[in-house]
Amino acid sequence: MELDRKGGFHLYELRYQSCGVGMPTEAEDGFRLENGEFVLSMQRRFEKIPVMVSILPGHGLMVEGVFYPFDAWAPPEDTLVLLAKTRISIHKE
Repeated sequence: MELDRKGGFHLYELRYQSCGVGMPTEAEDGFRLENGEFVLSMQRRFEKIPVMVSILPGHGLMVEGVFYPFDAWAPPEDTLVLLAKTRISIHKE
């Protein structure tokens, strides 16, 4: 995902390591296996993205090579809203 020059997010790829019930297997630009990961290619834009903080550790946002864990901002099962303007900001809902 990257910041869109018009504001918001541009989701171009989704990667995950295990495929199970509820995980997507179709995307408008294709689905492939790459180095043991499932990869979906797409072209989607979002103004904001609500995210429920997982009870499992290790979920977060990677920005310019720096990982920001969601549980640093909110406790598990709370909701964060990711907004992108000229910079990224995260608000607890």
